[in-house]
Amino acid sequence: MLDLCPRFILKYFAGANKKYFCYIFTALIIGVAAIFYNSGIWQQSGIFTSGYSFLSRIRAVLHIGGRCPLCGGTRSFLSLFSGNLREALHYSIFGTFVFFIVYLLLPFRLLLACGVKNYLLNRVKALDWWLEERFLYFLAITSGLQWLLDYLGLWRWYA
Repeated sequence: MLDLCPRFILKYFAGANKKYFCYIFTALIIGVAAIFYNSGIWQQSGIFTSGYSFLSRIRAVLHIGGRCPLCGGTRSFLSLFSGNLREALHYSIFGTFVFFIVYLLLPFRLLLACGVKNYLLNRVKALDWWLEERFLYFLAITSGLQWLLDYLGLWRWYA
């Protein structure tokens, strides 16, 4: 998982708990950023909007008119933070899957970061390991499904 946690904070946590603290910290930062974006402050600030148009031009050149497997993931998260599941699935099936894995397991990861140990939390750790080992498979399967559904006209891919 993407890790946005500053390293100076991690020195206060035990070795086994650092990974789960990083998961929690990253999920909270992404949540705060999504709330900031969805609030409309983003659109009112000229600094952010000019940077966004520059980044979209770079994206258009780099993707050469195509879509990468992660296209729409950020917009999927933003839609889910707004409560729009259908739109999120149109943006990215993979992004929607990742959102639910990250935020549904967040309370369990908080317990793991605090050092709590029990059978259920061991199963969460095993699930995390399993998902990390198969990340690229899930990405390939969901993006292939998204491309296929869009190609057949059954489920439009907004990315």
